[in-house]
Amino acid sequence: MSAVLPGQSDRGEKVNMIALMTEAAKLKQQVAEMNAEIEKLKAEKESGIFSSAPPPPAVLASAPDILKASEKGELDAVKAALAKGADKDAKNRFGRTPLIEAARNGHLDVVELLLEAGADVDVRNKFGQSAADFALEKAHLMTYARLDPEGARARGASVRRRFAEATTVHLLSTRAKKDPSQLDRKHPTYVRMACDPSRSAENLQRYLEEAEGVQVFNPNVDNAFVLGGLTEAEAVQGRKLLNWRSVEFGLERVKQTGGSVLQLIVPPGPSQMQLVEAAMAEDKGVPLIAIDCTAIPSEAYDYHFAELPAVQALRAAKGAEPAAASTPMEADGGEDPLESPHMA
Repeated sequence: MSAVLPGQSDRGEKVNMIALMTEAAKLKQQVAEMNAEIEKLKAEKESGIFSSAPPPPAVLASAPDILKASEKGELDAVKAALAKGADKDAKNRFGRTPLIEAARNGHLDVVELLLEAGADVDVRNKFGQSAADFALEKAHLMTYARLDPEGARARGASVRRRFAEATTVHLLSTRAKKDPSQLDRKHPTYVRMACDPSRSAENLQRYLEEAEGVQVFNPNVDNAFVLGGLTEAEAVQGRKLLNWRSVEFGLERVKQTGGSVLQLIVPPGPSQMQLVEAAMAEDKGVPLIAIDCTAIPSEAYDYHFAELPAVQALRAAKGAEPAAASTPMEADGGEDPLESPHMA
């Protein structure tokens, strides 16, 4: 006779055995149902009902992606980040947005893209600076004019007043930035101590304008303001050409006041546009003065203008008798080209 544990009986053992058999039957039924479902899915797949797997969930671009691409001016990368749902107004630890990063580095095409995407032009970083503030501070003036056209127009009005009151007007012929050959130390025409054309032009402009009644039109700076926020490439080029020839501050005004075209030469020599401008000056009978930045091999060339005989002569020269600036309509016999609706 077998031993019986406390609380256990023959009847209890029979009850437990029945419960286990019942649970096993249920599990067996569930396994059968699962196998049937698997077979059904296999059959549906083979019949073509499921032609392909569902697409994976979309991967959102991170804030660092669009911020870095905007800073570097990588237009396609910014487009891709926006397409992936990146926040167009994302901020880094300094509070700078993609628009601010693009503006402070002068990437006008990226600025245009972000504005089209609805980026906030008025947002400021932790120090209260906007994208327009950065563009102006860094001298990316066409970018500034795009971001703050009202501010650019106000500055343009100031430029026009200066030239209207001038007794002598000079016109700068200069590169907008260094030639690519001067950014590559291994390039055969690289000059180690080459001056920066944009900075040199601005400093020459300031130096000559210290003389009373003298104004120097610097296309790199003044065009951005008198264009009043215009950025469409073809229209911009057309208006710049009109400004170069205009009676307001271009060749016509220079000729009226006894001024000169000042050709600022930096390595590797005059650009194609500078050669065209020289031909235009000759055609108008306006003197062309070459100011050779390579004469003083120094990155601080800007501060040695007074050592050049050509610049000394300009500072000492007297312009023509003050001549009231005619309107472009009076000079050209037609509508004002700066206000022409065809150039808007």
